[in-house]
Amino acid sequence: MDTEKIQELISLLKTKKEELENEEVKKTLKICLIVLLCAAGVGILIFVLYKYFSPDYLDDEDDFEDEDVDDDK
Repeated sequence: MDTEKIQELISLLKTKKEELENEEVKKTLKICLIVLLCAAGVGILIFVLYKYFSPDYLDDEDDFEDEDVDDDK
């Protein structure tokens, strides 16, 4: 074999290795983004359900005034 062919094979192997590493990094990033988006979705769902089912005690207090308050200050 020629040294040129050996060098060509080495360069092809290096580029193939780099491509595989890039694909691996992209796959890892996709998995991380999917996990983060799922966690955000679950958090938003929990927040919405909490707001829907929680009683509105603070809003009820603003609707009426206490009549027993003394104005003798």
